[in-house]
Amino acid sequence: MVHLVVTHGRSHEFDIPVLTQEPLEAALRFGLERVQPPDFTQTPVSMAFYGDAWRPDAHDLPAGAVDAVSETASDAGAQEPSELQREIAADMLAAAPGPESAAAMPELFGWDTVNALATRLDELLRTGDLIVRLFLEDIELYFTDDTRRQAAIDRVVAAVNEAGGAVILLGHSLGSVVAYDALSERPDLPVPGLITLGSPLGLPTVRRRLRTLRFPQGVARWVNVYDPRDFVTGREPLQAHFPADDGLMVEDLEIEGKAPSFLDVTASHDGRVYLSSIALARALRDMIAASSAADAETANA
Repeated sequence: MVHLVVTHGRSHEFDIPVLTQEPLEAALRFGLERVQPPDFTQTPVSMAFYGDAWRPDAHDLPAGAVDAVSETASDAGAQEPSELQREIAADMLAAAPGPESAAAMPELFGWDTVNALATRLDELLRTGDLIVRLFLEDIELYFTDDTRRQAAIDRVVAAVNEAGGAVILLGHSLGSVVAYDALSERPDLPVPGLITLGSPLGLPTVRRRLRTLRFPQGVARWVNVYDPRDFVTGREPLQAHFPADDGLMVEDLEIEGKAPSFLDVTASHDGRVYLSSIALARALRDMIAASSAADAETANA
């Protein structure tokens, strides 16, 4: 039987694995319930949890390895965002045109204004450094701290191996980057299906820091689910950026999830909304069916 492995996004360093898995698995199963695949209730789900590698007391990190960007929110507010954080914020801004001046902002109430507000606070209001730092600090640590990066990749590899048999790997947000790195590093993993959701792999700054830009070997199908209002994705489909020698292509599926607001500009990035979406559930249903058919063919051979 195919096994589903989910890997989470940023800001889970002080969470508990089982408590992180529960709402994500519930959302995933609700999505599957909406499209009624055969025997979906029996499909096992597990979590590739790596958040604790970001804890200040992470036992697998050398003493003193806590990066300066892991300071408290109050301390971080006094710091300038790093160059990498500004580059990623610039990518988001380029993907979401906003008003030309701060004076025009109160007159506009559409999504473009909300999206631009999230990425232009630093430029227009001089209060955006904290928001940019807190939202992007995990991504920065992933790309600048090899110990954390490898720890996260190893957790995904271990979760896939522990599942036993074929795995469909689902990665949300930063978890999609970890999942991609794991599959690129370990093409021998039994992962015929990859689903990325709310993925920052659409941001040029993120892609420039990947070790490869290819469709992962061994993966038969890669579906990327994104909400165009989710500024973390850069509103960018992935198909053109990850070619394969055998003609396989990323399938980009656009969804409409939770609408962002001035009170919650990241609402459309909610992993639970992505996991319970019809588009993702249909793709997952087909992947489960394909894996089951392959298992049956192997058994009958």
